[in-house]
Amino acid sequence: MGDTAAVAELLAEKRKLKKSLFRFDMIFFTVCAIVALDTIGQSSSYGAQAIFWLVVSGLTFLIPYGLITAELGAAFPTEGATYDWVRLAYGHFAGAVVSVLYWLSNPIWLGGTLTATAIAAMDALWGSSFTGNQGAETVIGFLFIWVAVTMNILSLRYMKWVPNLGAIIRLALLAFFAILVVVAGLKGGFQGGLGGFLPSDTTVIIGVIGVIVFQWIGFELQTNASEEMEIILSSDQLSNVSGFVAAYQFASSSVFGSAAPFFNHLAAVAFVFVLLSSGTTWLMGSDRLMAIGALAGSGPRQLGYFSARFGTPIVVNVLSGIIATIFMFITFFVTGGGLHGYFAAVLGLVISTTTFSYILIFPALI
Repeated sequence: MGDTAAVAELLAEKRKLKKSLFRFDMIFFTVCAIVALDTIGQSSSYGAQAIFWLVVSGLTFLIPYGLITAELGAAFPTEGATYDWVRLAYGHFAGAVVSVLYWLSNPIWLGGTLTATAIAAMDALWGSSFTGNQGAETVIGFLFIWVAVTMNILSLRYMKWVPNLGAIIRLALLAFFAILVVVAGLKGGFQGGLGGFLPSDTTVIIGVIGVIVFQWIGFELQTNASEEMEIILSSDQLSNVSGFVAAYQFASSSVFGSAAPFFNHLAAVAFVFVLLSSGTTWLMGSDRLMAIGALAGSGPRQLGYFSARFGTPIVVNVLSGIIATIFMFITFFVTGGGLHGYFAAVLGLVISTTTFSYILIFPALI
């Protein structure tokens, strides 16, 4: 009787979902989830070997993972699909563990590395002095977090343009940066090299591989909104905190000279929006997974409530914002407002939490 009531409640909440996502949206949703700028500096700090492991992991991990996820997502197109995959493969308890860890890592990430990187970018490109000022850091972090949460609460029909624009802007930023590097190199000569490209130090792979894999994950994220897609393909149709910013500044100064501050201000706005869109996109997927898992018994059923007006998991959305805010306050207090310590501590926690959830997700894919 209890199971029957749970199924009825699950179906009742799913009836609130609104078809909002088209094929165009799903492409940019995935780009926004996978192409991350906040950890580029961390991975590049390991030198040329990071490029080697980036290529190796792309061939041996990214491509197979993407193909398998596409196949499974087409075969099981359900809301909160990642939870269902693990539950069907290993049982309800395993699904519950995955839904909690997968979801929890995202508010920590939003209130942690994304917030720290956004503040560092504003300081570097606008010339502000927010870093070390705990009051200013807290206000900016609070606004950053709750803008992302508000975007998740509002209807996906309109808020889907956050990941869409985020994907377009990040690709434009990367293309612009690549052009600047080439022009700066032609003007002043290319520096650096590929010395040490081949693996020679085991400590490098231990440090860099976790960051690189963390950058690659996200193909399955869009499947957590499967029942909000207008078109579902069937299976037969298938660092440093501001590393990127510092590299951009160097190239920009070399190319634009005295005009660099103007372009830096524009780049800062674009960069902060890209970070905001990353957090918003991951919350869109993970909050839905947690809500469906809660309705299936993985947590308090109240977490599975979907807004009849917006069709979004509003309770989990708000809880994500609260967790991100609490974590931001605690971490700023512990690190004394130092962004480097803040970034390093949170990134390690996010990677480890995410890894634990994927330990069950990846075998379920196979």
